[in-house]
Amino acid sequence: MALGVKKAKDHCGYEPKPVLPVCGNCAAFRSDMVTPAWLVKDYPDGELGGKPLSYYAQEKNPRCADHGFAVKKMATCRLFKEKEPTK
Repeated sequence: MALGVKKAKDHCGYEPKPVLPVCGNCAAFRSDMVTPAWLVKDYPDGELGGKPLSYYAQEKNPRCADHGFAVKKMATCRLFKEKEPTK
């Protein structure tokens, strides 16, 4: 029966982890990882709970590098470019 399920999935084009054409998956997507200022102030040794403060950084300033405007990660446009696979 397992062969029948595989054939059915192949026939349907089933993708368990699809790459959606949204800004967060685009090669032109950029953002900054920023550690909150209060953390830096309150923990001058650069560590909290045995982890570096960079562990607690938050994503800020999402933007399109190709066209220079602010974006939302789940937005989309006609110029989506898929990222190169990481090695």
